[in-house]
Amino acid sequence: LKYWGILSTGDKKTERVLIRGIIPEKEVLINSFITKRRGKELSRNSVYEVELGASLAENRGIKIGDEVILSTISSEGFENALHSTVRGIVGSFSEDFDSILVKLPLDAARELADVSGVQEIVLLLDKTEHTGRVIKRISRLNKEHNWNLEITAWYDQAGYYKQVVDFYGGYFR
Repeated sequence: LKYWGILSTGDKKTERVLIRGIIPEKEVLINSFITKRRGKELSRNSVYEVELGASLAENRGIKIGDEVILSTISSEGFENALHSTVRGIVGSFSEDFDSILVKLPLDAARELADVSGVQEIVLLLDKTEHTGRVIKRISRLNKEHNWNLEITAWYDQAGYYKQVVDFYGGYFR
């Protein structure tokens, strides 16, 4: 689950943040984008705990163990807020991403946004060459069950990867 919200530390200063609801045990298997970590990872028991992007934490002076308040507009149009404790601070290859990232367990993210579903399902395959076959199978199931899912391959979502491949593909022709 992914949506925009507001982070506050109670000092009347707020930050617009990207709130990502995750299943912690599954996220560590598929997310290689997170490269640095301080504190502890979120777990199944991290009900009202969050991980913040390193730049966000640094810019706001937030440390592990600090209390933060997340707010957003719910699916019904009401403002919701959630008090959380910072459990960890994470970094990636992108300082811009790190300056807006807030990760929390999926159930807490659903509670805050007042939703029951998810926006994205990620499948981790054992071999890249299986991608086409899996997409065809899921597309068939999507049609048979009228799921109305948008199905995309990882490489269609990886803009930077595509740019590099296109650049070097044209360069070495």
